[in-house]
Amino acid sequence: SSFRGFLESYTLRVLGTLEGPALCRAFQLTLAASLEQDDSAGNLAGNCELLELDRLVTAMRLTRESREGSKRTGKALLRVAAEMTGREDLADLYAKSSKEGINMPVAFGIVSALLGASMEESLLAFLFNGVNGLVQSAVKLVPLGNSEAQKLVLAFYPVIDCACSVAISTPIENASAFCPAFDLASIRHETLATRLYMS
Repeated sequence: SSFRGFLESYTLRVLGTLEGPALCRAFQLTLAASLEQDDSAGNLAGNCELLELDRLVTAMRLTRESREGSKRTGKALLRVAAEMTGREDLADLYAKSSKEGINMPVAFGIVSALLGASMEESLLAFLFNGVNGLVQSAVKLVPLGNSEAQKLVLAFYPVIDCACSVAISTPIENASAFCPAFDLASIRHETLATRLYMS
């Protein structure tokens, strides 16, 4: 179906080539900061490389809704992680990002590194979450029942694995996002009078 084609394209050409590499880089920068600060994450809120990474991800998102949605969900993840773990470094980063937000893949990489997950496990969880979220949204928009949706998610495990391999092997300076159908739909969505989703 056309949704399946879109989902594969988005998974491989956005999640695998932009968001995945950003998560990996945030994970690596957080681990490096932890080592420099004797096993505490140090001053994540003032880490220039993390801030620059977040700016890069923002700049590579073509539409306002995409930028705002990513920053809103990343900020929410930091808030929940700070509350659940009681970590001051996460609370400080959340406070610093509370006005502008922080992109979801950057926040996910930071939180995963601080919680001791492996980079590959974190990336697979992030990619699964992205695919599952799009499929659940499609249940409301296209003729796709719940059982078919779950079968589609299961069928996408090999695509998720492929996106994971691409993300791990893509340096952040080579990150890219290419899903023009999604970008055009997002541009149109910003000006619709009635919308089903925030972004």
